[in-house]
Amino acid sequence: MGAAGGGNSLRPMRRALAARQGGGPALVVHTDIASNDFSSLFELVAGSPDTYLGDGSAFALAEGRSFYEPLFPAGFLSLGWSSIAVHWLSEVPEPIPEHIFSSFAEDEVRDALRERSAADWRDFLAARASELRPSGRVVVVGGAALDDGSSGAEGLMEMANGALRELVDAGELGPAEYDRMMIPTWNRTVAEFIEPFGSGQPLELRRHAERSLPDVYLEALREDGSLERYVASVAGFFRAAFGDSLWAGLDPSATGARRERVAAGFDEQLGQRIAADPEAAACEWHVVVLDIAM
Repeated sequence: MGAAGGGNSLRPMRRALAARQGGGPALVVHTDIASNDFSSLFELVAGSPDTYLGDGSAFALAEGRSFYEPLFPAGFLSLGWSSIAVHWLSEVPEPIPEHIFSSFAEDEVRDALRERSAADWRDFLAARASELRPSGRVVVVGGAALDDGSSGAEGLMEMANGALRELVDAGELGPAEYDRMMIPTWNRTVAEFIEPFGSGQPLELRRHAERSLPDVYLEALREDGSLERYVASVAGFFRAAFGDSLWAGLDPSATGARRERVAAGFDEQLGQRIAADPEAAACEWHVVVLDIAM
């Protein structure tokens, strides 16, 4: 659920299929919003050495719909898996003044984002409660925040925001375009993740655990000393994960050439900031792992 390119799906699904008692045919359904690149996903499923399509008993399908709404018939789902996806919001209640990332929101804007996130999480759980079989399970690895609201990526997000403001100052990006730009996510605290369980919730939270993930790019920099490779890796990660969200704020009349020009200027500005302070660009992402049962 929230499959994106499929990279976080293959090994978990292969292990789950191998652990089944009795074997037999199985459907593995990759779900994401309709604009997801399902062609690349299926190329990965078909060609990766990590694929679960081994003996021909598993069949790969896809559904282009948000996981905040029902995805399957009632009682259909045996196992649900979602990794680093439920932090994306179904919609943005309002942009963040002077910033692009939710942990920098304040006052009423922060409250609106938190409320949207809470409603989305309740919708996710309600849909799974309908879909799961009586013995079904859902495992969620969710992008999380500490109690102070920090996600572990604030340094990189400050650099990205500064790069955009530099483009505004240079006349490459319109102020109104910048004002519309936002990464539409909310990293929930542990308390926000577990709040819906109990008090009439049909799903049971069997266990949960918090984790903080070391920055693999920074570890590689410390090992090989290649600042150029580090900058390219961090900027490339940011572009792949968040670029489309930012460029959605460009004027609808913006041509492909202008979009590419703005994106290239942003990459240059962000790269300079990463190179100037590699440690500050490092991300120690926080996650919560939840084991949910019917």
